[in-house]
Amino acid sequence: MSSTHGTQALLQCRGISKSYGKNQVLKSIDLEVFPREFVALLGPSGCGKTTLLRILAGFEPFQGGTLHFENQLLADTKTMIPPERRNIGMVFQDYALFPHLSVQRNIAFSLQGSKQEKQYRVDEMLNLVGLLEYAKYMPYELSGGQQQRVAVARALAPRPSLILMDEPFSNLDTNLRTQLRNDIRKILREEEVSAILVTHDQGESFSFADRLVVMNQGQVEHTGTAEEVYHQPQTPWVASFTGSANFLEGKSCDGKVQSVLGDFACPNLKNGQDYQLLIRPERLSLDLVDHAQSDGEIEHIEFLGDRRVLTIRLWSGEKLTAVVSSAEEWMEKTWVKVSSDQVVPFPVH
Repeated sequence: MSSTHGTQALLQCRGISKSYGKNQVLKSIDLEVFPREFVALLGPSGCGKTTLLRILAGFEPFQGGTLHFENQLLADTKTMIPPERRNIGMVFQDYALFPHLSVQRNIAFSLQGSKQEKQYRVDEMLNLVGLLEYAKYMPYELSGGQQQRVAVARALAPRPSLILMDEPFSNLDTNLRTQLRNDIRKILREEEVSAILVTHDQGESFSFADRLVVMNQGQVEHTGTAEEVYHQPQTPWVASFTGSANFLEGKSCDGKVQSVLGDFACPNLKNGQDYQLLIRPERLSLDLVDHAQSDGEIEHIEFLGDRRVLTIRLWSGEKLTAVVSSAEEWMEKTWVKVSSDQVVPFPVH
C-alpha cells in the first residue's frame, strides 16, 4: 500500500462499486489517503461523493471492491467492520449533536476510561476548539458555528486516525464558513489526523485539501493538488467544474495549435488533430489596439470589488471571459488584442 508519497497509505480503496437497484452510483473507485493528509471529494450533487464517504464510515455496504484502513481489511463484499470499531471519526452536515446532552457530555459520549481521564480529554478538546467556557451549555444555546466546533471536538475526542466530514460548513454564512474552515483545518493539523472533506464548493476544496479527488457520475475524473486540478485538468468537464473556463477550437501543426488568437506552443501533439484549448480567464492578456489589429471588442464589464470580469466578443463570433484587477480601467465597446501565456489542449474525439 505504498506509493510515490514514500509512505504507507492509511486508507486504501480499490474498485469500490455501489448500486441502488439498477442505478450504479459508484463505478470502481480507487482512493488512497496518507497519514496527516487532507483530501477533498469534490463534485456536483449526485456524483456519489457522500455515498463513498458513508461506505468509508461503515454506514453503507457495497457490491464490489475492497477497503483497507491501517493495514487491515475493513470491508469487502463479504466483510464489514462496524463503524464503532473503525477508528474513524465523522462530522455531519447537520452537526448531529445529542440535543438532550450538554456540550461536555456530547464530547464525552464515545470516550473510554475513568471519569478523570474522560474529563481531561473533554477539557482538552474544548480548549482546542475554543469552547472551554461553554462546557455546560446545551446545543440549542449555541450558534451554528459553535455547534460544528462541538461536533469536531466529539469526533476527535477518541483519537481517531481519520476524520470524515460531509459538507460540514454548508449551513453557515459565507464569512463564518471561511473562518470556521480555517480554524478546523488548524485544529486537525494540531491533532495530526488525516481528513476527508466532501464538498461541492471548489474554493472550499482548494483552500482546505492537500489533494483533490474530482468526481462525476460515480467516477473519479481527476486526482491531484488544487494547482494541478485547476491549471492542468485532465478533462474539459473538470476544467469547467473547477473554475471559469474559456474554450477555443484549434488544430495542431508542427508543435503548435492554430487558433483564432494565433498559434500556441503545444509540443508532442499529433499533427492535424483537432483540439479544444482551455484558457482560464485570468490568463488572458488584453491590449488596446486599433480596429485593424484587434481580435474583438469588450462587450460587457462587471465590477466585483477586487476584480472586473470582461466579456470579449471576438470577430470570429466566439465570446471569452477575462478577469482583471479592479485597479485597471477598461471601457465597453473598445477594441482589444487578446493573448494568453497558458493553454491546455484537449483532443476532440
